Amino acid sequence: RMGSEKKNQQSRVMPILFPVILVIAGILYYVFNPSSDSWFFKCPFHLITGLQCPGCGTQRAIHCLLHGDAMEALRFNAFIVIIIPFFMLMAIGEWYNYHHWFDWINRFINNRYTMIALGVLTLGWWVVRNIMGI
Repeated sequence: RMGSEKKNQQSRVMPILFPVILVIAGILYYVFNPSSDSWFFKCPFHLITGLQCPGCGTQRAIHCLLHGDAMEALRFNAFIVIIIPFFMLMAIGEWYNYHHWFDWINRFINNRYTMIALGVLTLGWWVVRNIMGI
């Protein structure tokens, strides 16, 4: 019973909290450049190994996208730029499905094969970007 109350509370809070966090993060990433401002989070995997994880370059890519420079964003992290619409669909399907208009999104995203494909693509990107140096 306690678990369902917590899930219910999250389902009420997240539709409000998510856009607020998105706007605040958007303002920060628009105003400050992760390439030149040293207070941005650094990837611990990259710091330890010198290799890039699947998310390396995400902050710089988001900064570029917010400034309308899609080509530069792709250079920093092509995978994240391509996968952003998928994450947005996840949020819409999970938190904004009030009248079951987005049930098709939930069926697609919560599908076992979608998750396997996302995992394979992420691992593939991780390997390819380090082999090819992108």
